Amino acid sequence: MERKSTSLVEGSATRASAAPIMRGLTESVSSIIALAAVSSMPSPATIKRSIVSNAFSSALGAAISGDGRCYLLTGELGLLHDLGGLLAALRAGVALTILCVNNGGGGIFDFLPVAAHADPALYEQQIVTPSGVDLERVADLVGLPHRLVETPADVHDAVARPGLIEARTDRAQNVELHRRVFAAVAAALE
Repeated sequence: MERKSTSLVEGSATRASAAPIMRGLTESVSSIIALAAVSSMPSPATIKRSIVSNAFSSALGAAISGDGRCYLLTGELGLLHDLGGLLAALRAGVALTILCVNNGGGGIFDFLPVAAHADPALYEQQIVTPSGVDLERVADLVGLPHRLVETPADVHDAVARPGLIEARTDRAQNVELHRRVFAAVAAALE
């Protein structure tokens, strides 16, 4: 899958998707980077936070106990990990709005020392494990509309209705932005 430049990073995609959370939809989060961003936002929503495993199964349970509508924020690896849960949620009639932050693998590992010390090719293949799966085809497989978004405004508009919304982000850009923010906070605290 060709990755093109985008103005989105994990944080901007998460912030732009805040509208359904603020409307009180049941929310489930399975992306580790997005989870950190969402945890800092106030929310009246019922929030189920699960890390990667069984994201859709968790969302299904939360939605069934609520109003049958659910918003799921996940990464592409979390999405692919629980396709069976996605099918079960759809069969149960859950109206899912899925924002999938596709950073080409496990972007959280780029923040860890292993990213700087491992052989780059082996790091990419064995640690980050990009899937290369076309998420539009996944959406077609399960009968969901797919929308590829490129800006925070696109995300905001797309999350208003059920479907699979794919926000492709750049892992290196995300890490660099976080490091700049961390440095600015550290400098302000000195």
